[in-house]
Amino acid sequence: MSMWGPVVGFAASQVMGMVWYSPLMFGNRWMRLVHPGKNRDELKASGGPAMAVTLVAHAALAGVLNHVYIEHMGVANMPMAIQAGMIMSGISAISEICHVMFGQKSWTVFAIDHGFNTAVILAISAGIGYFL
Repeated sequence: MSMWGPVVGFAASQVMGMVWYSPLMFGNRWMRLVHPGKNRDELKASGGPAMAVTLVAHAALAGVLNHVYIEHMGVANMPMAIQAGMIMSGISAISEICHVMFGQKSWTVFAIDHGFNTAVILAISAGIGYFL
């Protein structure tokens, strides 16, 4: 089991996060909906712990997906890894729908966040598949 796949996927996920939540893509809209009345500088000042937890969570996700794909799902190539990633992304999104409904959360935020989650899972999956 190669560790290069999860490492490359993890690195790609961090770059994607910088782009996904930047003003060029969904950052401004997400910020208005999740943190109304706050500006980017205010969020940056308190964002250290959130970024640290995100880094650890994505690193753990990469390691867990690598283990599950290879040891339990028999993923042996890139197409299988991408397919497994789509399945995992679907499970993740479906399981969150009840929280959106009961918490009366924004469907736009759900779409932005779970679009990103899907991109992260697929990047990690592609990294794993490439190094098989």
